[in-house]
Amino acid sequence: MTRPDVVDLVAMTPSARHVSRARLAERERLPDRATVSVLATAYRPRRCSPSGQDWC
Repeated sequence: MTRPDVVDLVAMTPSARHVSRARLAERERLPDRATVSVLATAYRPRRCSPSGQDWC
């Protein structure tokens, strides 16, 4: 990622409330690595009828 990409990414996090985009962009040193954790969950509607044909 480029430096502007990193600044944009950080600006989308809760941490952005604590530092302005301008201050973050002027920092000389940003981390070289970051650990990312993602949880993706999918849901499907349950069926209400005993035959399984009708949606709730």
